[in-house]
Order: sequence, then C-alpha cells, then structure tokens
Amino acid sequence: METTAKPFEVIAQRFKISNESAKYFLLQVQKSFKTEKPPQSVIMDLFQVRKFKSLPRPYDVAVLLNEKGMWAYPLNAAPPVAEDEDDGYFSGKAPATPKPRPRFRRKFPK
Repeated sequence: METTAKPFEVIAQRFKISNESAKYFLLQVQKSFKTEKPPQSVIMDLFQVRKFKSLPRPYDVAVLLNEKGMWAYPLNAAPPVAEDEDDGYFSGKAPATPKPRPRFRRKFPK
C-alpha cells in the first residue's frame, strides 16, 4: 500500500518548513483569489514547472497561476508589504536620544 505525499508535505520537505507552515502557505495562495479557490493540485503543478530556490510569497504564486493561465480567476488586492524600520539597537547607528521634556514651574496661588 503506497501513500502519496500530500501537497503540504511536499512543500514542507522541499523548503524545510513545518507542515503547519506549509498548510498555511497553501491556504494563503488560495485566499489570494476572489471567488474560485484553486485546488492544491494546481498549485503543485506550478511548483513542478517552476523550480523556486526559496519559498515565494503566497500572492506571488497566485499571480503566476493567473498569468500562466493555470487558474484564470480574478485576484484579490495585493497584501501590503511589511517594511523594516530602523532599529537603533541593530542598525549600527546610535539610537536617537529623546528630546528633553520642557520644565514647567508650578504656580501657587498667593
């Protein structure tokens, strides 16, 4: 009795991530489409055609599926890209010093 590897197991082994992360990745690819969600077999077909060196963003995979005509359904808007902000501790620059607070004198009634 031979069992074939499930799509999330193939992705987990190929990119050395956990099974849960691979399941989440496949779900995010499917959620990138507005109406019809592609089956995981279609996503795996793209992974067989394209040899990715690292795990791409789920939306990028959805765009490739759409452009190649493998799943020609409308896409949702692209998710915002997280930007790295300068962290004074790790950036090599000295952290910004906070501005001194103005000192107010308390006025007492006479």
